[in-house]
Amino acid sequence: MQEIAKKENIIVEWFMWHFWEIPKSLFDIWKNYITFATNYFSLSLLLSTLFSPWRRNAWRFPKIFDIQEYANVVISNVFSRIIGFILRIVLIITGAIFQVIVLIAGILVIIFWLLIPFIIIFGIAILFS
Repeated sequence: MQEIAKKENIIVEWFMWHFWEIPKSLFDIWKNYITFATNYFSLSLLLSTLFSPWRRNAWRFPKIFDIQEYANVVISNVFSRIIGFILRIVLIITGAIFQVIVLIAGILVIIFWLLIPFIIIFGIAILFS
């Protein structure tokens, strides 16, 4: 009688481990990957500095009025901002794509983990039929 109780206890423990503890751990791991991706690409910082010059490359206006130098500084600063905008947009898109990949991969891993026992049972059923 005690052997049956121990076997049931092992089965119950396995169910708790497989369908509760591991999915909870997988969600924590998934959350860490999402946090990593958010921090690595720093999307909020990229959005807040979207129109800033690239690498803070900004030229100062000369103290003496010279129309050619003023035009040169304005054009250089505009180009620096355009380059910064383009590169930040590329990084934002790359970060968003990476976030989507992390989300999809996390969902697939958790679903696959939950379906493993059924896949094994189905495989054994096909093998012996």
